[in-house]
Parts: sequence; structure tokens; C-alpha cells
Amino acid sequence: MNSQDYIDVLEANLLSYLQSLPQHQLTLQQDNASIQVMASVKTTLKDAMAREWNAIPRSTIKKLVASMLSQIFDVISRQGQTTKH
Repeated sequence: MNSQDYIDVLEANLLSYLQSLPQHQLTLQQDNASIQVMASVKTTLKDAMAREWNAIPRSTIKKLVASMLSQIFDVISRQGQTTKH
């Protein structure tokens, strides 16, 4: 598998899979195999993340920012323990 094959797999499978799970917060983890650290792969992932970030509605971002203060106070009052957020 070369870097273009890897990019094709990510674009064809990973992005659509992640989009099917919008309620979950997921983290893409890689093991720094040579195919994963190539500039073309990094650029493709960066571009895909930028597209997804830019697709978030402005109203959603405003709502999240507006809720930050209450969330911070919640974390402080619970001394860092689990909150409802």
C-alpha cells in the first residue's frame, strides 16, 4: 500500500464512518508508520478536518461558546469529577 492507497481508504471509508457517528467524540490514532507520516497523507487529513470543521453550523459554535462558562463552573464545583456535559 502506498500513500495514495492509504488516502483513498481513509476518504472512502473513515470519513463516511465518522459522519455516521456524529454523537460520538472520536480520536484518530496512528502509529507513525511511514505511510501515515508522508506529507500527502498529512495534507489530505488536514484538509478533511478543515472541511468538517468548516461544516459545523455557526449557530452550533455560538451555542457551545455560550455554554462554556456554566460548564467551567460545573467542573470547578465538582472538583474535576464527571459532569453532566
